[in-house]
Amino acid sequence: MSGATMLSLLSWIIDATVKGSVVILLVLVTQALVGPWIGARWRHALWLLALLRLAIPLAPATRWSIFNLFPSEARVGPPFRVAAMQTPARRVVESASSEVVNLLGGTSSSATWRWILAAWLCGALALLLRSLIAAIRVQIAVGRADAGGTSAGRPFIEIVEQARRGLGVTRPVRVVECEFVDAPALHGLLRPVLLIPTGFCDSFDRDELRHVALHELWHLRRFDVAVNWVLAAVEALHWFNPLVWFAVSRIREERELACDELTLSYLEKDERIGYGRTILKLLERFRGTTPIPAFVGIVNHKQQMKRRLLMIASYKNRTRFSILFVATLALIGLVGMTDAPGGEPRMWKEKLDPAALKTVKMLGQRVTLDLTNASLGEMLASVSNATGVSIAQSPGTAASSAQQARFTLHAENVPAHALLQAALRPLCGARSGGGKYQAKRPEDRCFHAHRFANRRVYWKGREKAGGRNAGDARNPRRWRNCPAV
Repeated sequence: MSGATMLSLLSWIIDATVKGSVVILLVLVTQALVGPWIGARWRHALWLLALLRLAIPLAPATRWSIFNLFPSEARVGPPFRVAAMQTPARRVVESASSEVVNLLGGTSSSATWRWILAAWLCGALALLLRSLIAAIRVQIAVGRADAGGTSAGRPFIEIVEQARRGLGVTRPVRVVECEFVDAPALHGLLRPVLLIPTGFCDSFDRDELRHVALHELWHLRRFDVAVNWVLAAVEALHWFNPLVWFAVSRIREERELACDELTLSYLEKDERIGYGRTILKLLERFRGTTPIPAFVGIVNHKQQMKRRLLMIASYKNRTRFSILFVATLALIGLVGMTDAPGGEPRMWKEKLDPAALKTVKMLGQRVTLDLTNASLGEMLASVSNATGVSIAQSPGTAASSAQQARFTLHAENVPAHALLQAALRPLCGARSGGGKYQAKRPEDRCFHAHRFANRRVYWKGREKAGGRNAGDARNPRRWRNCPAV
């Protein structure tokens, strides 16, 4: 994988973690306001929205997105680098060229981001490796238990089968006694296995065993093992973000509360007190273990168990859909799960024709170019090949002294429009005291020139006339005022 690709990956991760952090804070505030009035099952679903935002930073664009509040110029991530452009335009070109290199940060900034990339990659690989090793150890322990014939007693197997049929779970579930686990836990994505500690069935009566089986089968029905693997992957990718660790912890806590609520909703009213006693007995006999993505258990840390016991004691059936939950879900989905229009906040303020909008989006692609002593035509052809945009020179530019310019470009992870702007800036002349570009010849004017008349640009083979006051290269209505490039 090339350095530019890795830097693009890091830029994607930073973008995802920033947007995901905003959604985490949004969910946290929302749950503080409406959490007591919705069930744990729905609070868990709201936290999964933050997980989805962390995993998939790209989203549909709406004007209701909270990311419209962010400045459009803000871009978090590795800066691109364009180095040393050479043209024969003497003093004017040399001045502009040095300004471009300083503006884009040079090589020292790129080296810093490479070190940041290496640190992130080491952390992510370490966490993923730890999860994989733990999963392999669990699988080996289950295999040894199967080989040794240490399956659970027949009564508990029958209890699990009855509970499985009662909950409508179609997949068969094996029950295995295993010394690897300290408390009952569900393991396996495709072939689920209910793991119990050695001697577990001798310590609990039939009703208590039924409570444990129902809780773990709710994990199976909700696909919590699969979600646990997604949590592990997100945690590894965003290991540097403390908000992500907090959100993952809350998701696991709400997951156990959700299974408690679902189990209580399945039990008869006079059985619910017995379920609370079962949880308390589990807490007394077993301790919470370090979270492992390979399985989900019934016992977590004592502080979280205290919250579960309080919920069981004051249980109210909130497992059904509620208008409040739907409204909250719609609000977070509309505000936090969408992007600003165009993928950038406040990017377009005016309506554009589809062809122009498509061209601008294509020129927003990040490219990597390495050119030495290339002509203007060769440089434009390279950008055209990298983006798929047809770039043509006007007859005036084709016959001007701009054809004598030679470009040496080393660009990594650069938006194509920014590369064009940086590469052609030397042809615009040096800055005057007023901060405007003063070109000696009309044909040398481009991009950041503030005043010129009758400049033309060829977009996808068609000439479009321009007016005055062009400036921002990201505004396609102003790009048409530049000379043909």
